[in-house]
Amino acid sequence: MLVHSCIYYRFGTSVIDDATFDKWAYELVKLQEENPEISKSTILYDEFKDFDGSTGFNLPTGKPWVIDKAYRLIDYHNNKTLGEYLLENSRGFTKEESEKYEESLDDLFKGTGRNLFNLEG
Repeated sequence: MLVHSCIYYRFGTSVIDDATFDKWAYELVKLQEENPEISKSTILYDEFKDFDGSTGFNLPTGKPWVIDKAYRLIDYHNNKTLGEYLLENSRGFTKEESEKYEESLDDLFKGTGRNLFNLEG
């Protein structure tokens, strides 16, 4: 939900349709309601404790790992580099800023063993 909200609200695109997002969002809400103790024990509890499934607009989509995952999904979907994507779709990024941002994300995860779906390596 965080990553897809980032893709939609920060980058102005999507890699899933609205119906899929809604389905996943309401499934998550249902799981949280049915399993409150498990929900409270997750690392993203604070981010989702007030999530009602109606929108991802207020989710914290600016975390570096969320942006990185969003970029990687977009890249996989569009087969573009982050710099190219930012230049085409984000307001206020110069070519140099886009390239520097792309390099900083690469450096952030370099050598960690992390991948698109596994933050813990």
